[in-house]
Amino acid sequence: MKDITWRGLPPAVRGKVWKLAIPNDLRITEELFKIFLGHANNAKMAFNKEHTQKNGKTLGNLELFQSPVTTPTNKPVINLRNANNNIKTGSGGIRTSEDDITGDVLDLETTSMGLILQDIQDTFPQLMIFQKGGPLHNDLIDVLGAYICYRPDIGYVPGMTFLGAMFLLNMEKADAFQCLSNHINSVCYLSFFRQDPSGIPKYLNAMDATVEALLPNLDRHFKEIGISSKNYLVDWITTLFSKALPLDIATRIWDLVFIEGEIFIYRTSLAILRYFIADLQHATYDESIDLFTRLPQRKVSEDKLFDEISSIVLDQKKFDQLLQKK
Repeated sequence: MKDITWRGLPPAVRGKVWKLAIPNDLRITEELFKIFLGHANNAKMAFNKEHTQKNGKTLGNLELFQSPVTTPTNKPVINLRNANNNIKTGSGGIRTSEDDITGDVLDLETTSMGLILQDIQDTFPQLMIFQKGGPLHNDLIDVLGAYICYRPDIGYVPGMTFLGAMFLLNMEKADAFQCLSNHINSVCYLSFFRQDPSGIPKYLNAMDATVEALLPNLDRHFKEIGISSKNYLVDWITTLFSKALPLDIATRIWDLVFIEGEIFIYRTSLAILRYFIADLQHATYDESIDLFTRLPQRKVSEDKLFDEISSIVLDQKKFDQLLQKK
């Protein structure tokens, strides 16, 4: 199986293999998906109602709106994590009666829906199938909407649109919801999506230690200019490289991550650093950040990148030991 996966799974069976490879520990069913899709539809209606009242006009089929809830640099951001925590704990002056909590959750879902709609516009734009009017636009809204209703403790986190889109390219939306939910619930990914202050650092520190061991010259340069794994690894993990790399390459990486486990994320991350080492080892801090940010626009040779990945050997047990270090 690993030999077949290394070459890339056949598209006809890829979705089935992914679904089998991602354990359904949460016991997601199609019926459960439909229940939370119903909640998501309520959030859609609340979203339309709220912004119809603000703008004085109907927004139709969840038309993208201009709003302060956005994520790009230098624009206002709503801290969904704080809102999630307030709803969960009843802190921050939020009342904890059942009716009030229900209303607060709906408010959070409505806010999350706005973020989803904006991020969808930048999700695989070259395909033109997830943007408004595209054949999978509503399906992606359904999958992500159902997820934020299913997991209000997590809510929407930037990068989820890419995950949902990748699953939808390979399976029906009920299966995409199942795979997305269980994928995010895995220990490594959950730390990042929950923005766990105790969980995230151990993965970043393990990556930094691995770069130090395997790419010592680059590690020294990174330390001199103030670059560490927090500048690139978070995005690569939360989108599983689907935003950073060409779609065909990212799809092959997904095949291998689901078969070989999270260790393949770190092999791929090291391979990307090695692939661009000629640029990175002479780059300034700003130039390094620019390279990581503009990675999707860079030309990447699929064969060369996978040659780099295959040349990197990481021992899972030793890596697990790095994760245990404080």
